[in-house]
Amino acid sequence: MGDVFPLCFSQSTSLDKKTLRCYNVTNRLFSNVEIDNTDATSSVYFSEAFLKYTICSEDSITLSWFWCDAIEEIVENCCGEKKSNESRYQVLNLSIQCVQKFIQDDCNSKHLEKVKEAKSEAEIQAILAHHLFSKLAPTGKYVIDGRCAPIDLQKCPACKEDLVYGDTSIGNPDYWHGYPDILLDKSTVKVDIDESCCETEEIEDNEWTEPVAKKQRFLERTNGTDGEGSALTLNPDIFTTCEDRFFKTEKTLRQSFVQTITNAFYQVKQKPKLQNLCIPSFLASDNKVRIIMYNCEQDRLYISEDMYLFDTLCNHGLNVGTIVSIWLALNFEIFQNEVDEEDLTAIALKKSSFQGKLPDTVLSVYKHQLYRNLPSKRKQTEQPPRTTLGVRILKSNYARSVLERLESLDSRFFNTPDK
Repeated sequence: MGDVFPLCFSQSTSLDKKTLRCYNVTNRLFSNVEIDNTDATSSVYFSEAFLKYTICSEDSITLSWFWCDAIEEIVENCCGEKKSNESRYQVLNLSIQCVQKFIQDDCNSKHLEKVKEAKSEAEIQAILAHHLFSKLAPTGKYVIDGRCAPIDLQKCPACKEDLVYGDTSIGNPDYWHGYPDILLDKSTVKVDIDESCCETEEIEDNEWTEPVAKKQRFLERTNGTDGEGSALTLNPDIFTTCEDRFFKTEKTLRQSFVQTITNAFYQVKQKPKLQNLCIPSFLASDNKVRIIMYNCEQDRLYISEDMYLFDTLCNHGLNVGTIVSIWLALNFEIFQNEVDEEDLTAIALKKSSFQGKLPDTVLSVYKHQLYRNLPSKRKQTEQPPRTTLGVRILKSNYARSVLERLESLDSRFFNTPDK
């Protein structure tokens, strides 16, 4: 393990690109996220939440900004320059042993690689929870959303050990709330099946990817085989598989941002000392992970670049740099250093603007009234008519008369007279 940290944390310019790809941690990029609009004032589930955002990739900062103190302390202690006090040294040593065991454990890496063979998001959740996140988290505990747990997936597909299902709900029923795929310690995980992007391969002008070709064949069958001059003929420059995939990616990112912000407020409510730390959550697939972090005091939201879980050039096929990055994030309370507002402002790094868009009464709920677990029955409130007629009632005399006639029917035939 002694040669891993130098590769992960070294700033040497002599490291080749392959080594940097597999090991380097300090230069992994985080972009800040600006929020233009949200529905955070409404009662809405994470999965349906709206968030209009901009990822400012040109203003990226490196992971070392957030973990420089820890990196320095870890390297010094590992190299025999023990500068920490005894209790701090023990905490560091136990955590370092955790990531060391993970990287060196052939059995665990083999189990984790089974995620590549997963047949569903449920299987991906199970393997990542059991063989990645829980192994690197301080307590080693996790809970998978148990609402729709498959009957035939009570044991990990990789190792056949029992899985831990339960209630993962978090938030406030009157505002953002929902059920993260995985809860562990102070973080949430959103799991999604990764789809390879079409930009990884060059496609000849006369070639279409198979999904587009299938759609074209279908339109040709319904519109004539020649297709010449047809308004239904597809243009491969416009109708692409990347465009199809965008919508799922967009929704997944929105949900991940919403979960991250909600969870961060909840964690700070539970432990106010965390308010000026970036509290991480994760977006994970079968082959990569992104770390998303929110700082409640500074109102700053960050997202990492894509970090791949596997690499054939690394020990046991794992991308060691990604593993160490996840480990640092999960142990943020032990390792992360506070970055002053002044330093972030100096490099023109913008706030997310999330808190500035909320009325004080709503922001107070996010700061003080988020819960784990959510009540099983939501508070009953008076609801508008199920028809959209009520929304347009003031704009039309006829609409008013329709509503009055329907209400008349209620009073004449459907209401039981008082006895």
